[in-house]
Amino acid sequence: MRIVRTSLGRLQDGSSLISGAGTSESILHSCSHCRKIEINIQDVLKVKEGFRTFMRSKNVEKLLTLHRECHFFRLVLGNLESHLLQLQTEADSRPRKRLRFGKFSRGLFKSGDEFILQCCYYFDDFKVLPTNVWGVQVCSIFGSEYQRYYFGIEAEHGTPAADRVLSRPVNRSFSSGKPFQDLHRWLQRCLDSHSQCSTRLHHSLPTRVLDITDVDRIRLCNTDQEPPDRYAALSYCWGTGMRKPPVSTTKETLCSRMAGIKMANLPRTLQDAVTTARALGLSFIWIDCLCIIQNDPEDLVHELGLMSHIYKGAFITIVAGSARSCDEGFLGKQNADEIFDTNQFFNISFRPSQKQHSNVILKNTRPGHEIFWKAVEPVQERGWTFQEHLLSHRLVLFNTQQISWVCAGAIYHDGGPYLDATMPPVPFVDDLGLRETETRHSRYLWNWEQIVHEYSRRKLSHSSDKLLALAAVAEEYARIYKLEPKSYLAGLWKDDFPRHLLWTPYPQDRKPRPATYRAPSFSWASVDSRVTFEVGISDQSMYAVAPLTVRAVSFPKVESLIFGEVLNAQLTCHGLLKMGNMFTRERDTILSFEGFQKTGQVWPDITWPGGKEVPESWKEVLCLLVQGHEKPTYQLVGLVLSPTGTGGFQRLGLWFFSPGSFSNLEKWFDGVDKRSVVLE
Repeated sequence: MRIVRTSLGRLQDGSSLISGAGTSESILHSCSHCRKIEINIQDVLKVKEGFRTFMRSKNVEKLLTLHRECHFFRLVLGNLESHLLQLQTEADSRPRKRLRFGKFSRGLFKSGDEFILQCCYYFDDFKVLPTNVWGVQVCSIFGSEYQRYYFGIEAEHGTPAADRVLSRPVNRSFSSGKPFQDLHRWLQRCLDSHSQCSTRLHHSLPTRVLDITDVDRIRLCNTDQEPPDRYAALSYCWGTGMRKPPVSTTKETLCSRMAGIKMANLPRTLQDAVTTARALGLSFIWIDCLCIIQNDPEDLVHELGLMSHIYKGAFITIVAGSARSCDEGFLGKQNADEIFDTNQFFNISFRPSQKQHSNVILKNTRPGHEIFWKAVEPVQERGWTFQEHLLSHRLVLFNTQQISWVCAGAIYHDGGPYLDATMPPVPFVDDLGLRETETRHSRYLWNWEQIVHEYSRRKLSHSSDKLLALAAVAEEYARIYKLEPKSYLAGLWKDDFPRHLLWTPYPQDRKPRPATYRAPSFSWASVDSRVTFEVGISDQSMYAVAPLTVRAVSFPKVESLIFGEVLNAQLTCHGLLKMGNMFTRERDTILSFEGFQKTGQVWPDITWPGGKEVPESWKEVLCLLVQGHEKPTYQLVGLVLSPTGTGGFQRLGLWFFSPGSFSNLEKWFDGVDKRSVVLE
């Protein structure tokens, strides 16, 4: 989108208006004061972390003038006007001919009445694009007053700044039909030049699909008599807390669905999906609530077992990113007003190189979004949609700020942020980028941990679906790395025990253990928290303190869904065990061992029942040693266990203990038991 100069022209202070279809006009401010500000990318790249000072002044009259005449300085000066008016004019600060972003402040800001303005930059997370700026934080300091402001940064397509700033203004002209033109162009480019996309596609139809060739209605059809053909799949949200979709196929409605469903009777999101699939020239679409018989257990089991094939086989997956429910729809919703204050857009000078000059747009974020202005879309919060995205060959995402195309060959978008970092790499089925020079073990280990980390933050309407909603990913994972299905144990791979036992929830995400069993306590799937495997231990510094051997057994709820729900699972561990005592100190959970003044720490898996204190029944615990490392100091790591009352043990968390010296390490090993315990 270009900046449109309306008939109102330039405002009195030099600002302009941005207008767009279906939206209110937004002010793009530029005046003689903020035009002196410049982002110099060469200065920025010298120091990538911390704040750079780009203005400091004790000239009260100058600050009052800036506050009065410039929207940008009125924002970053905040509520300082009353303070400034109370001060007498100080000695004039040395004037600067040009204010520059990028001057690094090596020390802390001064106290007193000097006004200091600093900024820092947020760079793209991807190593291939280390110099692209996607956000700016501006910090204003006046004596003890301290305020931060967060800005998104955008550059117009075709400008010199566009090479360094990859985000573009949000496309507000969806009603013009341009997005469908973009989709056709992106699709044709993919078909013509992306060999990695076209060679892997197969078009065998799922058990049932929706025939969308009739303008006024769609029709459910069995595909046993249909030849192979292209079809779209839909990834969307039913609705928050919704236990069943508002429209569905059941045993009772199956015949009527095959007779036809009027388009007008479909929820808005489904209507938009059909419209998009038609625009791409497709005759069929797969939508779960209509293509699976929702009250037929046998059909549900059969179709869930085919989920990886359904999304892998789709010609394209349409993602209703911005729609929170079936009824919202997603066509024509592209809008940044929820995230940005549209009255606080600023036109700022930008120098991508010594010989180039350009401009960028800084967009002030609304409260609550701050640096996370790359919106996490509703569809990216849901557990089931994770595997839908990860298994698809091509995605077209209709998000709040942009329409994006993601495939194995390229990423395209019509405006907004360059790429939403919360979207998993696509496609998963490209063997995760495995190269012949890399070992299977090191490669797959890292990826499964990342998969669990991303998936565990998502929400499910039915908590019992925790393993089921990831089953298709696990199945595909086993296929790619030639892993035996029986090596999968309730969300973990036995091939990498014991490391995969060292997961832990983020402290702020800990919750009580679910009342209903869905996974053994040694699995991350047993908790409703976002988890990580990064426990501060490097594989390179590991040493074998003692062999830990494991034997696992799992009983799937449905035999044909070996990667799905489990009725029960057990892990028999044979290793070193030592009794310890667990107690609470302030906000921490502490672990002590008899004969040691030094204490260790426990990272609990759950919040303690009944309050912040460790329950009396869990104060005496069994500590199973899993691994140790010697850099920078000796440290032991293991599982905290408590008896279940049935002869087995449940996991309560991870424990860490640093003896401090080799002699203390030897002392710790005195009196340990080497035996087997059964984890449930």
